[in-house]
Amino acid sequence: MARQNLGMTIIRCAVTRVFTNRGKNGNPLGVVTDTAGLSAGQMQSIAHTLGYSETSFVFFDAKGGDYRVRFFTPDKEIPFAGHPALGTLFVLRSLRLVPKKTAYIQIIGRRKVLLEIMPDGLIRMEQGKPAFMPGTTRALAAELVGAAENEVIGDPLTVSTGLPHLIIPLKGAARIREARILNAVYQHVRKKTGASCVMPFTIDKGKIHCRMFAPALGIAEDPATGSGCGPLAAYLVRQKLVAASGETATLEILQGGAKKSLLAVWVRRTRDGIASVAVGGYCVMCKPRTVRL
Repeated sequence: MARQNLGMTIIRCAVTRVFTNRGKNGNPLGVVTDTAGLSAGQMQSIAHTLGYSETSFVFFDAKGGDYRVRFFTPDKEIPFAGHPALGTLFVLRSLRLVPKKTAYIQIIGRRKVLLEIMPDGLIRMEQGKPAFMPGTTRALAAELVGAAENEVIGDPLTVSTGLPHLIIPLKGAARIREARILNAVYQHVRKKTGASCVMPFTIDKGKIHCRMFAPALGIAEDPATGSGCGPLAAYLVRQKLVAASGETATLEILQGGAKKSLLAVWVRRTRDGIASVAVGGYCVMCKPRTVRL
């Protein structure tokens, strides 16, 4: 809720953590539900002050949906994101700002996104059909994340369900822990691929482990990325790096360095290839914050 105080506008922001791992870790999200009169510049200022990977701003004037949202990183507005979509719905339900039901339509730009509430409280988000685009060479990808060329063990590809991610397969958990972004190479690869988000991953002892870096968006590292793990799961299925039987492959992905978040992903296939991707996870409420404009 916004209120005036000595010439300042005080914005109250709900806070949640999304994609928690048994209630721990996850990705913090700020959610502003009273957006009346806020300009895009003010929303950007609020997101920058909060400093989370994203902050969402809710509007209840949606046509064809339950509500609409805008997502801002600390540096810019983005057209699509996973953890803000889930976290926003969790906050709205927790604060009883939307009717209690099992399915919602969230409007993001011109896109309608279906979110469902599972019986155990997990929130599942449909992301649609992934797009596969050219990536970069193994040598350049290795240089980008501080690895040796022989530690990149597959073709890097750009994959998107709304926000392009450069997916880079690496060899071993140690290499994932040590991954970092070399900025000079990052700017070159970003221009070449159109992907501001870089997601290296490995499969170690049967577990999928990834990290995500997006310096151009003001995100040094993201703790949990729905818009990235959906494309990652699609990559894994397409490249036959995971065992997948039946129409839908269900995967669990651990994201982060020492502190790991947990994401569930469903990849639906047809004879023509991957038809759609859905991402889900659990959220917890945190202490709210205020921002002075």
